Amino acid sequence: MIKLNLNDLKEYSLHFEKKIKNLIQNKLDKGDLRDSLKEILIHLEEKLLYVKEEEENEGIFNDFTTVFKTGVLTENIIKQKNIILKNLSNLSASQFERCNDLYNYNPKLTLNEDFCNTLTNEKNKELIEFSNGFRIIGVIPLGSLDNFSEAAISRFTLIYTSPYENNERLSIIEALINSCYKNEAENYINEYIKILDYFIIEYEKIFKQLSFKLLVKIIRFSKYLNHINKDEKEKNLILSIFKCLYSNMNNNTQKNQFREIISNIKYIKKIKCEFLKEDDINDFSFPFYFENYKFISKKTNLKIHCSQPNEELENNKYSFVYTFKELLDYIHLSIASNYPLIIKGNTGIGKKTAINYICKRIGYEIIHFYLSNSTSLKDLFCKVVLVQENNQKKFKTIRSKLLDAIERKNNETNYIILIENLEQASPNILEALIPIFDNSEDYILLPTGEEIFKSNFNLIATFDLSSKNFNYDLT
Repeated sequence: MIKLNLNDLKEYSLHFEKKIKNLIQNKLDKGDLRDSLKEILIHLEEKLLYVKEEEENEGIFNDFTTVFKTGVLTENIIKQKNIILKNLSNLSASQFERCNDLYNYNPKLTLNEDFCNTLTNEKNKELIEFSNGFRIIGVIPLGSLDNFSEAAISRFTLIYTSPYENNERLSIIEALINSCYKNEAENYINEYIKILDYFIIEYEKIFKQLSFKLLVKIIRFSKYLNHINKDEKEKNLILSIFKCLYSNMNNNTQKNQFREIISNIKYIKKIKCEFLKEDDINDFSFPFYFENYKFISKKTNLKIHCSQPNEELENNKYSFVYTFKELLDYIHLSIASNYPLIIKGNTGIGKKTAINYICKRIGYEIIHFYLSNSTSLKDLFCKVVLVQENNQKKFKTIRSKLLDAIERKNNETNYIILIENLEQASPNILEALIPIFDNSEDYILLPTGEEIFKSNFNLIATFDLSSKNFNYDLT
């Protein structure tokens, strides 16, 4: 629920009365709305255009009226859109039961929460007669069906999807490559598929089967590298494979085996890949250099363009040991490719120091956002609070620092959003963060149903491995 100032609402009505009438009438004239949705439009017209001030009451709320604010689910039902409920098994029993009527053959939604009669009237709270194509699709992980009662399961048509066979998996990967590189020459796409197929076969002879998520990640990351390093596309694929998998190796034996697999790929003998060379743990030299306002990695040869470089930063305050240099290189890679990064590690390994160092070098601003086990969706995005301005009390939407950074416009300086303590986040918060981390998404959907378009920012998150209560897949 939110509060609206009556004077503001009346002023809005006077200015936009004609526009609102035309908009509603055009929608009604189309004739493609169900009766219950027509009732909502007619009811809203009365609410918006014929607001009458009630008698003044004592107290701070005398100039306010209460209205019902739709959430994502109700918003999309009114728009007659189909709904996909991801991770349906994460819903609590009360949340699942609240939508019981939507799972029926003839679905309906009863808005008992609209006690102030914003969308519905006092006599009828039901939205019924949805479009014939209306569907609710739920997605759950394998093994989570036990979380549902027999009665709940009986309301759905269950479809089990078996794991992909190896030939199916390779076929899908090839289709994804063709989709990602549809504007490339056919010989390049064929070469790309050969390299990846060969690697998958050799890798899985020694290690476990590569997950579909990881393979998709490798393909998408190499595409981002191609945007900044157009002349070395085969090298970009090898770099993507290396960076996506190498950091997950648990010991030196695995790392050496992995290096050998990549180095022996017959299709890349001609490609010069400095990053494949084994690191010298006794080499403490500075791993970057500046050239023409570019901050360049000696290892990957990737460049970060910086208008305000700090070439005078005192390196003697830092020890460029192997672990710290590896951290710096991953951060540099993330910023150069504009690809989100999650840094996992125990407390004290220098995660934040490495981020601060790179940002000082290239003149980037850092916008910090801290998570805790009590962080809510309102803390993450925005919340409505009562404030006093010009001797008047008003309800105001307070945007979070994270939301401002995501939607930031007219950027005078480059910046990084740094989300700290990712291990503290609840499943709901992690789900809400997915579209922020997903570079293929141009916008995020707020809990209110509002779409916010993302600006151009770099995103890094830190994760403390000492946390024992985290079981979410971050792939």
